[in-house]
Amino acid sequence: KNISPTVLFLVRAMDLSKQDLRTLVVAYPCILCYSVQNLGRKLHFFEEIFGYSVEDMRELLVSEPRLLCAAVDSERGLNAHLHFLHNEMRIPIEELRVIVKANPKILLYSL
Repeated sequence: KNISPTVLFLVRAMDLSKQDLRTLVVAYPCILCYSVQNLGRKLHFFEEIFGYSVEDMRELLVSEPRLLCAAVDSERGLNAHLHFLHNEMRIPIEELRVIVKANPKILLYSL
Protein backbone atom coordinates (compact mmCIF):
# COMPACT_ATOMS: atom_id res chain seq x y z
CA LYS A 1 0.00 0.00 0.00
CA ASN A 2 1.21 3.48 -0.82
CA ILE A 3 1.38 5.46 2.43
CA SER A 4 2.55 8.72 0.89
CA PRO A 5 -0.99 10.19 0.43
CA THR A 6 -1.73 9.53 4.11
CA VAL A 7 1.57 11.02 5.26
CA LEU A 8 1.14 14.05 3.02
CA PHE A 9 -2.43 14.57 4.26
CA LEU A 10 -1.42 14.40 7.92
CA VAL A 11 1.51 16.79 7.41
CA ARG A 12 -0.61 19.33 5.53
CA ALA A 13 -3.83 19.08 7.56
CA MET A 14 -2.13 19.34 10.95
CA ASP A 15 0.95 21.33 9.90
CA LEU A 16 3.13 18.56 11.33
CA SER A 17 6.85 18.87 11.70
CA LYS A 18 9.02 15.86 10.89
CA GLN A 19 9.40 15.23 14.62
CA ASP A 20 5.62 15.38 15.18
CA LEU A 21 5.04 12.94 12.31
CA ARG A 22 7.71 10.63 13.71
CA THR A 23 6.10 10.77 17.16
CA LEU A 24 2.67 9.87 15.72
CA VAL A 25 3.96 7.01 13.60
CA VAL A 26 6.22 5.50 16.25
CA ALA A 27 3.47 5.69 18.88
CA TYR A 28 0.75 4.30 16.65
CA PRO A 29 1.98 2.98 13.28
CA CYS A 30 -1.47 1.82 12.19
CA ILE A 31 -2.27 5.48 11.48
CA LEU A 32 -0.47 4.97 8.17
CA CYS A 33 -3.04 2.34 7.13
CA TYR A 34 -6.00 4.69 7.41
CA SER A 35 -7.47 6.32 4.36
CA VAL A 36 -7.30 10.06 3.86
CA GLN A 37 -11.11 10.16 4.07
CA ASN A 38 -11.13 8.34 7.40
CA LEU A 39 -8.48 10.62 8.89
CA GLY A 40 -10.28 13.63 7.43
CA ARG A 41 -13.45 12.74 9.39
CA LYS A 42 -11.42 12.51 12.58
CA LEU A 43 -9.65 15.83 12.01
CA HIS A 44 -12.99 17.44 11.10
CA PHE A 45 -14.36 16.28 14.45
CA PHE A 46 -11.57 17.96 16.41
CA GLU A 47 -11.37 21.12 14.32
CA GLU A 48 -14.96 21.84 13.30
CA ILE A 49 -17.13 20.09 15.87
CA PHE A 50 -14.90 20.39 18.92
CA GLY A 51 -13.55 23.78 17.85
CA TYR A 52 -9.80 23.26 18.23
CA SER A 53 -7.40 25.39 16.23
CA VAL A 54 -4.97 23.50 13.98
CA GLU A 55 -2.21 24.15 16.51
CA ASP A 56 -4.26 22.87 19.47
CA MET A 57 -5.47 19.88 17.47
CA ARG A 58 -1.89 19.02 16.50
CA GLU A 59 -0.71 19.22 20.13
CA LEU A 60 -3.64 17.08 21.28
CA LEU A 61 -3.22 14.38 18.65
CA VAL A 62 0.56 14.20 18.91
CA SER A 63 0.22 13.82 22.69
CA GLU A 64 -2.41 11.07 22.31
CA PRO A 65 -2.19 9.49 18.82
CA ARG A 66 -4.77 6.82 19.72
CA LEU A 67 -7.41 9.52 19.25
CA LEU A 68 -6.75 9.25 15.52
CA CYS A 69 -7.63 5.58 15.72
CA ALA A 70 -10.94 6.12 17.49
CA ALA A 71 -14.12 5.93 15.47
CA VAL A 72 -16.05 9.17 15.10
CA ASP A 73 -19.65 8.09 14.55
CA SER A 74 -19.91 4.68 16.15
CA GLU A 75 -21.99 3.95 19.24
CA ARG A 76 -18.85 4.34 21.38
CA GLY A 77 -17.00 6.81 19.18
CA LEU A 78 -15.81 10.34 19.63
CA ASN A 79 -19.24 11.86 18.93
CA ALA A 80 -20.81 9.60 21.57
CA HIS A 81 -18.22 10.73 24.11
CA LEU A 82 -18.78 14.39 23.21
CA HIS A 83 -22.54 13.92 23.48
CA PHE A 84 -22.24 12.26 26.89
CA LEU A 85 -19.87 14.84 28.34
CA HIS A 86 -21.68 17.84 26.88
CA ASN A 87 -25.34 16.82 27.02
CA GLU A 88 -25.50 14.32 29.86
CA MET A 89 -22.81 15.77 32.12
CA ARG A 90 -23.72 19.33 31.07
CA ILE A 91 -20.11 20.42 30.52
CA PRO A 92 -19.94 23.39 28.14
CA ILE A 93 -17.90 22.84 24.95
CA GLU A 94 -15.44 25.56 25.97
CA GLU A 95 -14.70 23.72 29.21
CA LEU A 96 -14.52 20.38 27.42
CA ARG A 97 -11.81 21.73 25.12
CA VAL A 98 -9.69 22.55 28.18
CA ILE A 99 -10.47 19.23 29.91
CA VAL A 100 -9.69 17.15 26.83
CA LYS A 101 -6.50 19.08 26.14
CA ALA A 102 -5.33 18.37 29.70
CA ASN A 103 -6.54 14.74 29.68
CA PRO A 104 -7.09 13.51 26.11
CA LYS A 105 -7.68 9.92 27.22
CA ILE A 106 -11.10 10.98 28.52
CA LEU A 107 -12.34 10.51 24.94
CA LEU A 108 -11.09 6.91 24.94
CA TYR A 109 -12.69 5.71 28.18
CA SER A 110 -15.59 3.26 28.02
CA LEU A 111 -19.05 4.74 28.12
